[in-house]
Amino acid sequence: MTQIRNDEFLVKIGKTLKELRKKKGILQADLVHDTGINITRVENGSRNLTVSSLLVLTEYLDIKMDDFFKLVEKQN
Repeated sequence: MTQIRNDEFLVKIGKTLKELRKKKGILQADLVHDTGINITRVENGSRNLTVSSLLVLTEYLDIKMDDFFKLVEKQN
C-alpha cells in the first residue's frame, strides 16, 4: 500500500498541536514522556501521523477531534 502524504496539511496539523501544547503550558519533553510520541517531528510537519497517534495527542491536549480539525482549517 502506498502512503499518501500532504505536506501542507501536516504543517497545519503541527502548528495547531504546537499552539495547543503551548497554550496549556506543556513542554515537549513532558508530552513525549507521557505519550511516547516525538512531538518535535509532528510540530514541524515532518511526520505523517497515524490517526491513532493523532487521537492520543488530542486526548492528551483535552480537545475533541472535530474541534481540533476546525482549528487546523483556520491555519494559514
